[in-house]
Amino acid sequence: MNVLWEVIDYARQNIGFGTLGMLATWCGIAWVWYRKRADWSRKEFLRQINFSVSYVADGKLVIRTLLETSAQQVWLNDRGVQQIIRAAARTTPTQPFIRLADPGDMAFLYRAVLNVLSEKFADAFLAQGMDLPAQFATYRFAVTCERFADMRTLKIRVLLIRDEDLQMTFADGNPVEVPSAYYAPRLQALREMAKLFAGAGQPGVMTLGRVVLGLRVQPTVDGCYTRCG
Repeated sequence: MNVLWEVIDYARQNIGFGTLGMLATWCGIAWVWYRKRADWSRKEFLRQINFSVSYVADGKLVIRTLLETSAQQVWLNDRGVQQIIRAAARTTPTQPFIRLADPGDMAFLYRAVLNVLSEKFADAFLAQGMDLPAQFATYRFAVTCERFADMRTLKIRVLLIRDEDLQMTFADGNPVEVPSAYYAPRLQALREMAKLFAGAGQPGVMTLGRVVLGLRVQPTVDGCYTRCG
């Protein structure tokens, strides 16, 4: 520490704080550039958050992105973002779920996800409050960082699945076809979520997040309903 203060004092006397501040600014810019280049070379984008929903149609796994945004837009606080990125670094191919040791921090992690999703699907709740037709379903979610060998890019992901699909579709033993071998690891992550859902409330079992999502609908001429644009 004494050496550091000696360096700062030398810089103040011989360089000046203005030049020193400019030097620090350029060093910061260089560090950001280096980090982005390193992330690109590793295809590692842990500051980018992907929200996706998974389901099965005609026996085949379907994965659709709901939105993609930055970690800063989800968790807002730099310290919180760093904590989540550090937790992402601890995930493994067999344990892809981001876990924080402090229950309060884990609750904050989930609340931030809920805030983003609530804004995305706000129209349905407004419609419900106005007595307009809307349809709702309950989803469970987990925040993951999947590190499978065939993953093209490393991102933090929020995986959403309907309760019914966790109970029935993704339980072990139920046949699910994947579009290609690339999606096989994602299917395994969804099956792991189904196990967590089945063991909810048991000691030591990770808790999945819960969210109700909805869409505003309108009747067609034949009495069916379609999503409002």
